[in-house]
Amino acid sequence: MTPIEIFEYKMKWKPKGHIVSFHSDWEYDVKSWLKRKEKHTWIWNEYTDVYEHSVLFESVEDKDALISFLEHAHPRAITPP
Repeated sequence: MTPIEIFEYKMKWKPKGHIVSFHSDWEYDVKSWLKRKEKHTWIWNEYTDVYEHSVLFESVEDKDALISFLEHAHPRAITPP
């Protein structure tokens, strides 16, 4: 996919996306985890709140996988909704 195709694809599923918010201290770990995923399946949002970043996913399975990773590796990383 070209960059414009990726952008257009993301804009189609963005309104129905699944969000995971986490403490900004875990940015490196989450970005490392995201590198294993296809770029068109997630959207990175920096500083969505004080000391908080979030990732928007196309699928609930990817959202659950990131939550599971963070709960196992960094239990205090997830920001409560």
